Amino acid sequence: MSILKTLSTKESTLELKRLQKQQPSYLSIRLQMPLLMKTKSVHSKRGLADSLGVSANTIQSEKIMYDTGGLIGLLDYKRGGNKLSVIAGSNEKKIFSKLSDPHNASGSFKELQQWVDENLIKGIIYCSFSTKNSFN
Repeated sequence: MSILKTLSTKESTLELKRLQKQQPSYLSIRLQMPLLMKTKSVHSKRGLADSLGVSANTIQSEKIMYDTGGLIGLLDYKRGGNKLSVIAGSNEKKIFSKLSDPHNASGSFKELQQWVDENLIKGIIYCSFSTKNSFN
């Protein structure tokens, strides 16, 4: 069982709990690791991972985040999604209005694809795998 290097927190248990209540759920869970290490005698990666219901790799990653950036580093939520949308602005609104209209809405995804291809943006690739071989 790998032992996690000591995590010394400058923040008090009360301060960590108060901060945890102020965070959205996807960030408040990150504060459980320093809280657990401060309040209980769990100091191995596996013990913390089992207690928190996450993987040992998650524990290691969060410890690195805390070590390098403190609480600010631990609570920095870097989402993906850097890829720009192909459908944006007025085209997105046109698609939404098409789908919202009960009389002219597309009956299937294929019909909507065809409508977008004919009326808005030609040649959008909707998936990254070949549809010829998948699910046949």
